[in-house]
Amino acid sequence: MKLSFVSACGLLFLAGCTTTYGPPSFISGTGGYTDKMISPGVFEIESLVNVPSGPAKAAEYWHMRAKELCEGSPYEHNMKLTIKGVYRPTTYTGDYYWPIAVGSAKCTPAK
Repeated sequence: MKLSFVSACGLLFLAGCTTTYGPPSFISGTGGYTDKMISPGVFEIESLVNVPSGPAKAAEYWHMRAKELCEGSPYEHNMKLTIKGVYRPTTYTGDYYWPIAVGSAKCTPAK
């Protein structure tokens, strides 16, 4: 089955609507994760995704980042999902309410 040029462009457009995993970037403009070390082995993490990605994706990306920071070791967490108002100056200016996962991860040594 061949995809027409229009179908291929439509698929690329839709793929660009979701947040990809990674730190925020100017180019993507669709969210990303941020983190900071609070103390050795304890990290504060935020994972912001755009509306089409949804809250489940924010939680998934939060846990992916926690696993990276804990280098695969188990971790305790207090992650919660909420909504963040984001002002995006575009042609259609206004506030957007994006899903965000926030909380801390405490790495525990593997046994």
